[in-house]
Amino acid sequence: MPLIYKTIGQILDENTEKYSNQAAVVYVDENLRFSWLELKDMVDTTAKAFMALGVKKGKHIAIWGTNKPEWLITQLAAAKIGAGLVTINPEWKANELEYALKQSDSKVLVMIEGFEKKSGDKLHRYEYLKILIDACPEIVDVKDKERLATEAQRTQR
Repeated sequence: MPLIYKTIGQILDENTEKYSNQAAVVYVDENLRFSWLELKDMVDTTAKAFMALGVKKGKHIAIWGTNKPEWLITQLAAAKIGAGLVTINPEWKANELEYALKQSDSKVLVMIEGFEKKSGDKLHRYEYLKILIDACPEIVDVKDKERLATEAQRTQR
């Protein structure tokens, strides 16, 4: 059957049946390798977790990060349950993040901790939790804000 008549979930399931122990994805920089069976198990587990959070077909899941295994797993899990994937630019600031989350009506945000990027002689640090709290301060209570501020000061020393 041509691919046009198959869902991503069906293709993942078929490839798992045919090639279960063969490599499906390799992340050289992280020295990670997942077989089709391992990938399918992670995707199915993640899809179930999204559904437990109330994500249904047609709803939106936002992802904010770089090329990491979590990105691929989230993308495939969203496709498997029929949810839309909203990609957040890894270099966005708080106001851009806030706008994207509100406009997309995302029910879940999957994110990495952040990353560093060198541009010429300058190092740019993207601390996603800090940016998220700036964009959506209502997600953290006062005690958590104080604790996070203290932790951030310690890591900057």
